[in-house]
Amino acid sequence: MKPRREGEQQPLPEDSILVNTNIEKLEDQANALNLSIKYGF
Repeated sequence: MKPRREGEQQPLPEDSILVNTNIEKLEDQANALNLSIKYGF
């Protein structure tokens, strides 16, 4: 990660929570896809 320059905008905590939630949803979908490919359902 690059060091932040002075005056660079920090991401809002709500934004990072949203991003984390979206990543978790995507991981769940990927896991479900992997299972369906492996076991054929």
